[in-house]
Amino acid sequence: MKISGIPRSSLFTLLSGKRAGPAEKIWESTAARLLAVPIPGAPHQVAAASDLMPAVGAIRRLQSLVAAGWPMSTLSRECGMGESGVSEVIRTRPELITVDKHRRVAAVFARLQLEPGPSSRARNHGRKMHWPLPFQWDESDLDSRGATMAAPRRRATRAAA
Repeated sequence: MKISGIPRSSLFTLLSGKRAGPAEKIWESTAARLLAVPIPGAPHQVAAASDLMPAVGAIRRLQSLVAAGWPMSTLSRECGMGESGVSEVIRTRPELITVDKHRRVAAVFARLQLEPGPSSRARNHGRKMHWPLPFQWDESDLDSRGATMAAPRRRATRAAA
């Protein structure tokens, strides 16, 4: 309603009708305004920062960055979670986090996912925990509970001569 500029009362009338159900016809200008509203790729893109959402995507992003060599303390600072915020999220695996926290984690992931981290200790911990690397996830599936990581790429072998 705010994005389209159409008053709430007009949207209510459009959806519920004045007498017997939804309206069958609308003004062309109203239709154009409704159709001009962009549809977000994910609900968290339009949710309020304090709303809650599933934490699974944030947890996967953080684990894969650790597996790529990024220390949890560095990620905590980068995400604005204090010194031990990332280890707390990974350790407790909460069902829900705030949309704001998810956005911060996603932004850090987008920035660091292609860079190897500086810590072999973090990388070894990720390997020990069997956490996938960032490129092993299909980004469009990271927030989906049922997602599985992409098949790891095999190294090319030399053909027999």
